[in-house]
Amino acid sequence: MEIVAALLLAFGLAAYLRFRRWPAFRAIVLASLLSPATVTFSAYVFPAEPEFRLWWHITVVTSVFFGLCAAAAGYVLVVFMQRDGA
Repeated sequence: MEIVAALLLAFGLAAYLRFRRWPAFRAIVLASLLSPATVTFSAYVFPAEPEFRLWWHITVVTSVFFGLCAAAAGYVLVVFMQRDGA
């Protein structure tokens, strides 16, 4: 569940930064860092869950990739929406 929330945050932040006219590279990289940060934070807040303790290292690595994908999708969606409206 944490990874889904983290990916939605990355998607939303990238879309917001596009509305604020940030350059694509900075907006996508900054937004994609939310995913591993959220997973790492959850690993330290909820350390008693044995399955999460077992897999959180791998989840952080894969969340970087999926965070980049979600952030890029949010950024591109706003670009397409602004292009159609113009």
